[in-house]
Amino acid sequence: MLSKKMAKMLTRTGVTLTMLIGLLSTPVVAGPLDTAYANAMVPYVVLKRGSIECGKPAGEHISYKTRLLGILGRVPSIDLITADREIERAFEREAPRTSYTECSDTLLQRYQNTLASDAERALQYLAEQVRAYP
Repeated sequence: MLSKKMAKMLTRTGVTLTMLIGLLSTPVVAGPLDTAYANAMVPYVVLKRGSIECGKPAGEHISYKTRLLGILGRVPSIDLITADREIERAFEREAPRTSYTECSDTLLQRYQNTLASDAERALQYLAEQVRAYP
């Protein structure tokens, strides 16, 4: 008999493998807008983790997300509710899965770099791709 922890791990592994097989069997081509959107989610994740794990101001990640959705709102075919959910899913995938969270020096450094330049650069690139979108 498998322990609950081992059974849970095997279930997650099976689901992950099934998803990977599905993704690999489906040709996926990401355009410049998709890539810019995916890249723009990374600073949000860092800012939100900094807020939760390091006690940094929540306003930083909220403001960033608002600006991100504002840029995406210029594309008529984008569903902002779905985009908002996908941004939160990006955080959930990246955030530590345990209840124990600690502010590491690495996370703190990433947070500072994100505030200094990474966030602005990602939003600028996304805005450029939105303007170029047909």
